[in-house]
Amino acid sequence: MLTHDFVVVSHTATIGDTFYALVDAGADMNWYVIVAYPDHYGAVRAGQLAKQALAGRNASAALQTSLCDLNVSSVEYVLDTLPTGPSEVYPLALVLEQARPSVLLYRATRSFDSKAGPAFDTLVQAMNALTQHASIPPKGIDFGDISFSLMPVPESSPPIPEPTTRGPETPQRTTDVRARYVNTWFTDRIDGQPFSSDRGLVRSKPYWLQLHIGPLLEESIIVAPRPIDPDLPPIPDEGLLLRVKLFSHDFEIENDTHELRLFATGATERLHIALTAPDTVGEARLRAGIYYQNNLVQSFLFHAWVDEYEWSGRGNRAIWAEVEYSLSEDLADITQLQPRRVNIFVNDSPDGTHMVGVVGTPTEGALSVGRDKMKEAVTEFRARLLTIVMDEQQKYRYGPDNAGGKDQFVDDLKTLAYLGNALFRSVFYRDETIDFTRDLRQALAGAQPAVIQVARLSSDFVFPWAGIYDQRLTVDREKNQVCLKPLQQATPAAALDTCNACLQRHGQDPNTICLSGFWGFRHIVEQPLSVVREGQPTSIVREIKASGAPAASMNVYTGNDFKLRSGHQAWIDALIQQKAGKLIFSDKLEHVKRGLPQPQQLCYFYCHGGSSPKSLNPWLTVGQDERFMPPDLYGMALEEGWRFQNVRPLVLINACHSIEFTPEALSAFLPEFATAGASGIIGTEVSVFEPLAVEFGQGLIQAFLDGEPIGPAVQGLRWQLLLKYNVLGLVYTPYCYADLCLVSDSA
Repeated sequence: MLTHDFVVVSHTATIGDTFYALVDAGADMNWYVIVAYPDHYGAVRAGQLAKQALAGRNASAALQTSLCDLNVSSVEYVLDTLPTGPSEVYPLALVLEQARPSVLLYRATRSFDSKAGPAFDTLVQAMNALTQHASIPPKGIDFGDISFSLMPVPESSPPIPEPTTRGPETPQRTTDVRARYVNTWFTDRIDGQPFSSDRGLVRSKPYWLQLHIGPLLEESIIVAPRPIDPDLPPIPDEGLLLRVKLFSHDFEIENDTHELRLFATGATERLHIALTAPDTVGEARLRAGIYYQNNLVQSFLFHAWVDEYEWSGRGNRAIWAEVEYSLSEDLADITQLQPRRVNIFVNDSPDGTHMVGVVGTPTEGALSVGRDKMKEAVTEFRARLLTIVMDEQQKYRYGPDNAGGKDQFVDDLKTLAYLGNALFRSVFYRDETIDFTRDLRQALAGAQPAVIQVARLSSDFVFPWAGIYDQRLTVDREKNQVCLKPLQQATPAAALDTCNACLQRHGQDPNTICLSGFWGFRHIVEQPLSVVREGQPTSIVREIKASGAPAASMNVYTGNDFKLRSGHQAWIDALIQQKAGKLIFSDKLEHVKRGLPQPQQLCYFYCHGGSSPKSLNPWLTVGQDERFMPPDLYGMALEEGWRFQNVRPLVLINACHSIEFTPEALSAFLPEFATAGASGIIGTEVSVFEPLAVEFGQGLIQAFLDGEPIGPAVQGLRWQLLLKYNVLGLVYTPYCYADLCLVSDSA
């Protein structure tokens, strides 16, 4: 009979949690079978998390080696061989089972008895196949006699450690009797007793989700709840109207939209939301967003274990909720959030799709979009955009002043419209969502441009929203006409006004390509930087404070291929002096690491950039050829100089001649800079050349130092380039609140 020596982890643990447990247990990987479930992030993501979990830990070489083949997808198991002694080699098996998101690890050293479980056959078949494939004798182990159960964990087993990634166990409480919290819990009747957090749900059974804002309740399942500021700004007598919107591909929700009135004091009414558990066993997810004027103020992600019976984890969580996104940590600044026409959230789902939720249209809800479909459209868009930037000899296709020719502009705009329309259809257009698509187009086709808020619930999700073209379009390069009337105006503002009028005149003509069809030209698309630290929400930055004169750092690459660097540097230095400010200039990596932690309102990189093929190890090249990487921000304790000193600079990354520095590579810097305290980051969709980088960089820095909000500033610079028959303003993407601006707090 097979004997076991186990490491047991929670059924809610990620693969990263599991490998933490292995390292802490002193695992040597002589013979392990890892039973994991791709519901938790997919096999590829699981492998990345496992490697992150081991980074910097005192893990054995064998255990670290075992991760080399974890980065897989759509396979039942993976075989790797690990040397464990002078002459012995044992297999490592990774068994992926769709049904039950749980993790159990063991090796053959001592006896353990338990009842047979539903994963028994899969495990035995996989182990037999592995041993036969590897030509390794089973060493007297009779696999046919094995029996074990994934759940429930026997009472004689070691205690189950809680996951380390969901924040502190003790809620952050306050002694202020006026304090209020978001509370939520499950019941099986509308007025039933709250479920404890270790009580699972039964498949296909109806339940009630209860939610309200008031005094902290012990039955609430939110991990590390954050109190609402007891001294909220003035609230009208009728209260602030909050909308609670629910999204799920697992639960059936009877009514997914509800309203709450938040008053200056006291609790809100209690919402009773009827829903039905999924009919499959495993982890089910539910998302609840709290919206104010179409701003996603906070988003809560619910996890619930669903089984054939009401499973109890004996102290281990079976249902819980966590804050996954936040614009306001305590609602103290909620009334400062400006109305948004449409809100779109995007998130990676465990089933290998993206969940896209839309609020602000007559038909609201969530779409499930295949990653491959979106990736194909994005890849084609960026590839063709790059051909607009440079020719076959990789030379810049525009003049030194970034001006282009009219005929080439018309052709480029047709290309972008075709690709932008494909982007729109890849996300929003399909048979089951045809009404949804129509309502979204109508919501954005009003007389005035909109601010579209995109809430990135997955920090590594990148999509060229500004490149979307949402108008009706018949793809025929010969018949399609491009409306150039707006470009007869003298200023970007006048051109935009003319374009808005054009939309009303020929917006329904599928043969006319109008600049107003592009989200990035007509509208302002904001992607706020949300940071949730140890389960605690934080607030986005709307204002960057300068005590008197502003300070900026300029971190540059000094190679000979940057012909415009010295003039660009002199211009910025003169502008900062004009503002009586301070420029922290760095042309070596050691200077960059010294200069960044200093107080500043603008952090500017004028440099090269690059990354590995999978964008897992991106870098910015400063000095001659020195690489500045995301981990360097933590290594230099940047948060000590920024966040903890209330220094919240805007980061501008102008990576010239850097084809390898993709938006995916930039996304590795986003959470590091955001955690350190950056208020926003501006990067590029594709490689840029120096003339464009200089014009856009100088224009943006000038507008920023003049106090102009970033959203309108970027839009204005895009139209400034359009007036030169140049479409490349779409290359720049801001990740910040659209109203972010520089203000002086010395007044």
